[in-house]
Amino acid sequence: MRRFAVAGLLLLTGAAAPAQDDMAQRQARIAAERAAIADRAEREAAECRQRFAVTPCLDEVRRRQRQALASLDAEQRAIDETRRAQRLAERQAEVDRKQAEVARRAATPASAAAPPSASPGASPSAPASRQPVDPAPPRKAPSDAAAKAAARAEAARQLQAEIQADQARIRERQARRAASGKPVQPLPAPPQGAASAAR
Repeated sequence: MRRFAVAGLLLLTGAAAPAQDDMAQRQARIAAERAAIADRAEREAAECRQRFAVTPCLDEVRRRQRQALASLDAEQRAIDETRRAQRLAERQAEVDRKQAEVARRAATPASAAAPPSASPGASPSAPASRQPVDPAPPRKAPSDAAAKAAARAEAARQLQAEIQADQARIRERQARRAASGKPVQPLPAPPQGAASAAR
């Protein structure tokens, strides 16, 4: 019971979370164990080839190799999942930091951004270059609906251009055939349902 409480405290305090170098050491150990398993399997397979019943022996070697690799694969997946979680946390922290910076900049009032030389007692005939200039209003980002509509229109233009290019190639081929004296077969008419299904 006490052991579980200690393990829970370690998990809560983050002491049980593996460090980056610890994960690198674990991966190096996994790679070394994989190489050892492969070497052992190769030696056992060579011994199997000296026997009369080669196939059952090789099947048993492969089964033992798969079992040995299964635990290493599970450990590797756990390491990979931990690294993915760390990268996700780092990316989320970066996004949060940038959003906080943007919010801080947006919260700064325009009057605080004015230069200190613009005092209430300044003469109204001050040159225009010294008067604070309002920055250009931020450009409005296009809405998702407008972007999607533009993308659909562009796709329709591309499709129409492809159709026209295909039709031009067909006409050119038909003209070449007609010039060579071969009979030209007209294109079959599309079925009635195809035109309405395409729309």
